Amino acid sequence: MASINCLLWMDLFGSVYDIGVMGLNGDYKEVFFGGININAPIDGEDNSHWLRPVIQHLNIQFAERMHRRGHKYYIEGNEADAPLNAEEEAPEQDVPRRLTRKKAIKWVVRILEQSHGREIRCC
Repeated sequence: MASINCLLWMDLFGSVYDIGVMGLNGDYKEVFFGGININAPIDGEDNSHWLRPVIQHLNIQFAERMHRRGHKYYIEGNEADAPLNAEEEAPEQDVPRRLTRKKAIKWVVRILEQSHGREIRCC
């Protein structure tokens, strides 16, 4: 009886492992994955079995968020990389603070003057 239970557990874990490998490789032929619902969001519950596209979608969202809000200061001057418009902005703590080029240079010079070498302290 114990050997039968052992075989059942081995089969179960083997199946789970195979499904995990298929999901990571983007091979969705297994019944477990079902079909994709093109009307639902890619990261919605209906499509959560499709692991690779969901992760790729979330990575793209993260990269865009980091591009727009991943820095503490925005130095005015290059409008191509300007932060999001006021209607698109998140809460105030997520939006980079604006600095003019002149103020940014003064800030950097002050930090460098106060440092004693390698231990530059920021903010």
